[in-house]
Amino acid sequence: MHILLEYACCLLLAAILASMLFTACVMGLALKRGSQFLVRTSLKLMLGVTSLRVRWMAPASRDA
Repeated sequence: MHILLEYACCLLLAAILASMLFTACVMGLALKRGSQFLVRTSLKLMLGVTSLRVRWMAPASRDA
């Protein structure tokens, strides 16, 4: 009976370690994709702000 209990504990430990490894891989992939999305979004916003500055400055230079 002791051998069966030890075998069950080892299987449980292996399952827990495998699920932790899987979770770490999924979190790494999510972090990578999220950072790529953040970089793309911030670049779009920065380029949009630059074009807005040019648009705001253009009418002021025509009025002067």
